Amino acid sequence: MQIAKTMSLVMSGTTLGVTFSGVFNGDASDLFVSVHLPEGIGTKPEILRPCIAYAERRLIWEYVRVHGRLPVCNSE
Repeated sequence: MQIAKTMSLVMSGTTLGVTFSGVFNGDASDLFVSVHLPEGIGTKPEILRPCIAYAERRLIWEYVRVHGRLPVCNSE
């Protein structure tokens, strides 16, 4: 799986990238990944940004409902 490599390259320097590196030390063998593919969403920032924010929070909430806690790399 290329998630660890992608995370370290793309996310280095971001809060998530630093958290990922510190918690997982590059090991993504037990990493949970969620994907949301919206259809028919416009690409204008005033439409896309709220959609992304909503999807991110919804996926986090769904994880919390199943696991009873935030995902490891999400502290808020």
